[in-house]
Amino acid sequence: MDLSIKKIILNSGWLFFDKAIRIIVSFFIAIWFARYLGPSLYGIWNYCTAFCALTIPLASLGLEAIVIRELVKLPEKKNEILGTTFILKLFAGITALLISILFIYIYVPDRSYILIVAIISFATPFLSLEVIDYYFQSRVESKYSVYARNVAFIISNAVKAGMILSQCTLVQFAWVSFLEISLSGLLLIVVFYTNKQNIFHWKFNRALAKKMLMDSAPLMLSGAVIMIYMRIDQIMLGNISSNEAVGHYSAAVKLVESWYLIPTIISSTLFPYFINSKNENPKLFEDRLFLFMKYMVIVSLIAAIVISIFSNQIILLLFGTEYSQASIILSINIWSAIFVFMGVVSQNWFIIENKQKHQLLRTSLGACINIVLNLYLIPIYGGPGAAVATLISQAVASYLANALSKNTREMFFMQSKALLQVFSLYFIYEWVKNNKTKLE
Repeated sequence: MDLSIKKIILNSGWLFFDKAIRIIVSFFIAIWFARYLGPSLYGIWNYCTAFCALTIPLASLGLEAIVIRELVKLPEKKNEILGTTFILKLFAGITALLISILFIYIYVPDRSYILIVAIISFATPFLSLEVIDYYFQSRVESKYSVYARNVAFIISNAVKAGMILSQCTLVQFAWVSFLEISLSGLLLIVVFYTNKQNIFHWKFNRALAKKMLMDSAPLMLSGAVIMIYMRIDQIMLGNISSNEAVGHYSAAVKLVESWYLIPTIISSTLFPYFINSKNENPKLFEDRLFLFMKYMVIVSLIAAIVISIFSNQIILLLFGTEYSQASIILSINIWSAIFVFMGVVSQNWFIIENKQKHQLLRTSLGACINIVLNLYLIPIYGGPGAAVATLISQAVASYLANALSKNTREMFFMQSKALLQVFSLYFIYEWVKNNKTKLE
């Protein structure tokens, strides 16, 4: 086996190990936390965290894929790339912190809401240290980032478990979110030094900063728009309906979003591989991307079928009867995963082909549709209406919008081909199963 392939597989293994631990531990802690709080308080918590999440794209600046691309292409300039990225993200994180506090103060002048948002948001400047993770990703050595993140994750969740047992308040739980992000950033510095690297060698380059910001601006705006239509439903539910409705909706969404980690993990570890494939053979790049797309459609379709059938049993088993209203939301929302999985795969193509601005246009369209549908559906149907709005907007943003421009139609055809192949195989299987007796 080629050494580069071996390295990619090993790197994927480390990323899966990282996410597997996170999914398993956070899964049970989240359920315990939701049961402890009940739908109303759980709704308040998710309302506040959704508010904080809206500024995360500003703190990240959409730089991850751009930085990894530059580090793969120009490894000799790593100190300039890392230093420039760190300064940009640090100032962006401070700005995001101030915006979060200002808007929650204006929008919801409630002391407990303001404190929760402020405490969680104080962690955003520490996101600037994620630049170290980008460095390890570019070298396909994610195991070092895994060490740092998992130690911070285990410590913070141990603290959270103790706080649940101690029956702490929501404001006290906010400090756990701050702890995990800040500790993870500090531990990344430690593993960076253990690899004989030094952050004091980093340099800021104004020209490079300008270039990177120009390249990443569409991705940042796209990320902001994506975050809007992934979190605005919880905020709108809280304003239009009730805290209980937010709690039920959030329980279902937590289960679905944990599923979204799969394409994200695989895509991030394969990204350097796709860049090299594009440079060596554009046709090979397209073939491999399509194969990845098809596999993601298969996985998401199977999950959507199984979870939608057993949604009621899943919610009652995990969250209890208090959250029974979340089952129908789960059965609708899980179908969004098909389009989310395709959207994550297509992001590789948009970045490598340098078509980030088109990604912004499609996500903006999806966000507008989501907000309009939420305004219409939430007053009538509550949480299930928000789930339908999310499903439709995801289908538009991640798939249908690609058909609107000649510059993105190639991706639309690739996605359509993957959908047709997967769904035709499924219907062939159903036909054979239903006509098995006749065939025999």
